Amino acid sequence: MMIRHNIAAQNSGHMQKRINGKLAGTSEKLASGYRVNRAAGVLALLQ
Repeated sequence: MMIRHNIAAQNSGHMQKRINGKLAGTSEKLASGYRVNRAAGVLALLQ
């Protein structure tokens, strides 16, 4: 049995997950009017 890997597809899938994560964070900021929505955001402001 031969195992083949589609490295280009794996790389594009990985990058899509990263971009979707960043987009979700940006959308959350825009939807909230730049309010802090998470405890991590509060901690970042306190430092």
